[in-house]
Amino acid sequence: VAPFDNDGTVELRAGTLELQTDGGLGSTGAITLGATTRLRTGTGAITLGPAASVTGPGTLDVISGSLIVPATATWDVGVTNIWGTLTLDGERTIGSLALFGGALTGSGTRTITGSLALYGGTLTGSATTSVAAGASLALAPGGGPTRLTIAGGHALRIEEGASATWGPTNTDI
Repeated sequence: VAPFDNDGTVELRAGTLELQTDGGLGSTGAITLGATTRLRTGTGAITLGPAASVTGPGTLDVISGSLIVPATATWDVGVTNIWGTLTLDGERTIGSLALFGGALTGSGTRTITGSLALYGGTLTGSATTSVAAGASLALAPGGGPTRLTIAGGHALRIEEGASATWGPTNTDI
């Protein structure tokens, strides 16, 4: 496994690209995800540089390890799934996000315009995660007993006109 240091442009048109680490080099380039593609982070740490971008209608999976996105980097991904740790700073609009036991941390406001599914894990940092009017929040939609922790000043907000469901089973918050 070699470190991935993107200082140019990567366009993913088909399939899945899994990145293990950036080896501490940081990535300042652009990654564009096609509609049916997946970008996955593996066991190491990946830090985007201030001018980096990850965009497109595809899916980004933070499987394990960590992905750090500074406030100045561009983040416009169709679907984000978290099992590892995603540090997402800045003001963000996110279509779809699911937390499967990992951690979503950082600062700023994340406005969810499609769906937010919280299977378990941790929302932390000084951020606000806001479910916008017309969007949906599902707490423990898988029915498992995984705990959801909200800490560090993080706020989970459901805007007027949004919908929220809890279950099918109880989950500790």
